[in-house]
Amino acid sequence: MKKSVDLRKRGGLFGSRGSVLVYTALLMPVFIGMLALAIDIGYQAASKAEVENVAAAAALACESGLSNAQPSATTTYGKYSTAYKQAKIYASSNKVMGATITLSNSDILIGKWNHTTKTVDTDTASMLSPDACQVIIPRKLVKSIFYKALPGFANYSTKVSSKAVAQYGVTSATKSWNMAIIQDITLSMSAADIANSQTADLAILSCLQNKAGTGSQVGYVSFPNNASTTIPMADPDSSTAVDTAIDGMKRCGTSGAPACAGTNTEGAIRAGISMLKPVDASGKCTSSLGCAMTIITDGEPTARNSEDSNGNNLYPLPTKPATSAANTLAALQSFRIAQIAAGTWPEDTPVPTTIPVWSNTSSTWTTNWNNYWTTYWDNYCATPQACAVKAATLACSKGYTIYAIYFNSNGNAGSQANVKAIADACGSKGKFFASPDSTTLSSGAAGVCATIPPRLVYQN
Repeated sequence: MKKSVDLRKRGGLFGSRGSVLVYTALLMPVFIGMLALAIDIGYQAASKAEVENVAAAAALACESGLSNAQPSATTTYGKYSTAYKQAKIYASSNKVMGATITLSNSDILIGKWNHTTKTVDTDTASMLSPDACQVIIPRKLVKSIFYKALPGFANYSTKVSSKAVAQYGVTSATKSWNMAIIQDITLSMSAADIANSQTADLAILSCLQNKAGTGSQVGYVSFPNNASTTIPMADPDSSTAVDTAIDGMKRCGTSGAPACAGTNTEGAIRAGISMLKPVDASGKCTSSLGCAMTIITDGEPTARNSEDSNGNNLYPLPTKPATSAANTLAALQSFRIAQIAAGTWPEDTPVPTTIPVWSNTSSTWTTNWNNYWTTYWDNYCATPQACAVKAATLACSKGYTIYAIYFNSNGNAGSQANVKAIADACGSKGKFFASPDSTTLSSGAAGVCATIPPRLVYQN
């Protein structure tokens, strides 16, 4: 008979009781340390990401502020106060792990971006046309959440910082813009108004030359009636025709200028639409392209695109049917389609839903026919202002932005409201600038320029 063995006396199975607890107790600090390390690494990574976001936001804000800066061979704070101020505001508005970032002037560098060296040049020549803002977020201590509880790690921390550079300019990374500059030269604009508008137009052209991307184009329309002068789209850097047209701009009726024939704002906007398209197969602005019209006007339209200064219809009409059988709705609808395709009718004209009332009496039939078309165009847009808004709505449906700048040194609340209505027709894509004097007109031009966004070109 075999003898039984008491495993408890030999340290067997039951003798290991409590050893797991001992090992667990010994290894617990290691587990906690590993967990603390993992959490701290994630915390530091999140801190670095937030610092980079602050640097990027501040650099972009600073660069936008350069739109209002005047060229100067100096980097003094006063010359670029708006850029400095905007960088500081955006930095302080974006916190890092709950802490506010405060920038000093020395953290901000304004100059010209050097693509080769990846630095911002601040020599005299560069400061005459600065195009970049560099923002450095100073090294910020990020203290450990868990290690500070361990012996010897009470002050444990890491340092995170970031440098970001934002730039305008003609680079492949910058968005291209197609812009039509539309200028009112009607009799209600004084000679001084024309001269100030000329300065604003040149400022917008200069902005496109300096800040829009490769492939951008600019065109020009000046009008008293039916778009009297149209300069086709061209590269802003070589658009001598646009430059010449703006330099030679005169009020209608003066020597070398078109005759005054009413104010056809609608026609000018439609000329801009024709100038900007096609930008893609459907005639709409693509996501990679900025399409815009800048209109400077005193907001006093007096003419419709469909009629001359005497109120006579300018759009071609179908031949008056000789018989009742030929007077059909299908014929009118087909005529509309053909005219839109030919570009002789606006593409947004309504589809005919009725026909003129036929009469065997020739004079009555002629009257009915003429009244039908008068009503047709009145239903489309009854007043010159309504027609201008209709044209603006069409432009915005194509993805274009409209910058409507009201300008008249005399000032007129009703006229200002007319210009605002043109911008409002575009909803969020419409921008209105009220410019009752030359100073605010310049601000309006700068406002247009400021909407051309900068791009981040460097960050670490």
